[in-house]
Amino acid sequence: MKDYQTILFNLKDFSNSELDKKIKTFKTKYHTQLKKNGTIWIFCNSYFKKNEIFHSPFYITEKFSDFYLKNIIIIPSFVNSRGQAIFRNYITNVLFFAKDEKYYFNKDLIREKHIWKDVEWGKRKKNYNPKGKDPGNVWLKTKDDGKANITEHCPLSFQEVVKRCYLTTSKKQDKILLINFKKIRDKKNINYAKI
Repeated sequence: MKDYQTILFNLKDFSNSELDKKIKTFKTKYHTQLKKNGTIWIFCNSYFKKNEIFHSPFYITEKFSDFYLKNIIIIPSFVNSRGQAIFRNYITNVLFFAKDEKYYFNKDLIREKHIWKDVEWGKRKKNYNPKGKDPGNVWLKTKDDGKANITEHCPLSFQEVVKRCYLTTSKKQDKILLINFKKIRDKKNINYAKI
């Protein structure tokens, strides 16, 4: 049995009946392999299929009620989504769960550059972390002109999002499991599974 610190589970674009099967398999096979202070990140979205909407973030949250929902991360994308809807879906939801109330988390590894540092740093220094800006729960990087004016919004690649998840909730030596993901060339201690 492997003791995983962090598990990432990709559940995008599945109907509720398909989600039920995948979640049941997960809970049977992998639930016990997560360390007590471990975390699970579930990638999901809402979508339409044959005039039926699937609100998988809410549905999945109910199915994982034995875990602590810590946050919902929104990942904007500027690429057209699949499915038919009046408004296109340009986001992915990432549900961030902890197995226990006490869990490992280090936000400093994903902090971003302060865009207001050179403009007002001296006036409100107490408001700024010297390690960088809190990324918040909408993960969208920005570029600026050096005068605190945002000039461009830059979506993160899927690989960058995955990396942010395990960087914040695992240390170098910890084991990580990615379920329903393509291989990522980054760490040696990442295992892969498909459900």
